[in-house]
Amino acid sequence: MEFSNVKDKVYKWIGYGLLFVYVCVSAVFVTVLGILNLLPALHMAIIVVLLAIVGVVLSLSHGRRKLNSISSSVMTVGLIMVLIVGIMFVNRTSETLEEITGSHVQTNVVSVFVLYDDFARSIEDARGYQFGIVKEFDRENIDAAIVEINEFLGESIDIEEFDGSVGLIDALEAGDVGAIIINEALVRIVGDIEGYEWVRNGLRVLKMIEHEVIVEEPPLEPPAQLPESFIMLITGIDTYGSVSARARSDVNILAVVNTSSKEILLLSTPRDAFVTFELSGETGDKLAHAGIYGVDQTVSALERIYDINVDYFFRLNFTGFMEIIDALGGVNVYSQYEFTVYPIRTYHVGMNHLNGIEALAFTRERYSFAAGDHQRAIHRWK
Repeated sequence: MEFSNVKDKVYKWIGYGLLFVYVCVSAVFVTVLGILNLLPALHMAIIVVLLAIVGVVLSLSHGRRKLNSISSSVMTVGLIMVLIVGIMFVNRTSETLEEITGSHVQTNVVSVFVLYDDFARSIEDARGYQFGIVKEFDRENIDAAIVEINEFLGESIDIEEFDGSVGLIDALEAGDVGAIIINEALVRIVGDIEGYEWVRNGLRVLKMIEHEVIVEEPPLEPPAQLPESFIMLITGIDTYGSVSARARSDVNILAVVNTSSKEILLLSTPRDAFVTFELSGETGDKLAHAGIYGVDQTVSALERIYDINVDYFFRLNFTGFMEIIDALGGVNVYSQYEFTVYPIRTYHVGMNHLNGIEALAFTRERYSFAAGDHQRAIHRWK
């Protein structure tokens, strides 16, 4: 049946209108894909050719037959929707990568803590308290936090200094001070010390104060031509939210990449390894604690251990890890054992398709295995 009246011609021109929208949306999709710059030029060319071929086929199908025109219009609408979803997916991926890799600012979080059973529920309730601080560590941010607290309360608080974070926590527990002002990362460190496990759940935050620290040397942009081999540090910090927060570097994997042979060798260093780094001097500290001072100190520690130069680093936290995996539609991971991480899921021997939170639980679990942290390191390589 051929088009013979105005009504039938309307179907035809609606089809051409939808085809125009398809062309526009395709152009936007290719543009955002090109901006992300993750696909090789050949793959980009293939995508452009395929979209063009589909456009030509749809154009030819809008012929003189009413049924063909209607069917093509339905197909065009479907393709437009797929492309719009693709644009949203690419933008989300781009934003995630920008958040993870493009941060030139690190955030120090200083908080005011009291004992959990203290009656104070806000910083206003702590008026008249003696506040304790660590004498040496992070004084610039601690002093800035004191200024902000003074301005907030409209009065100057009483400060007592202590030599270390353990002594500060002891003073709070003994009642020598009513509240403490301390970097949150130090609190987590004390909570890992034998005999101080109570700190993990025995303190309450009255006020959090964040200070941004500009990184003196922003992360280097990858060169146009990668060298034949290079070393990249993949470091993971134990926080959610913004990746800019300074925190313990719990995962430290060196990736030795050979671009000629297409091989990658991975070396995981235990987070509890006792190391020295630029700011620790010869005293030394745990590798995980180096991240509190900045990713450059983690790099410094690993360079000293292995007598190498780290060319690049990739830093992410729990949130970034999950977002990357969810943006990719999940990952397939092989498990050597069957185990359960409650309440996330049970992992079976063989391949498991995991979303972001399931993959995070997989990489963090260690108590289910006799090998403990060694098996956890193997999972992180996967």
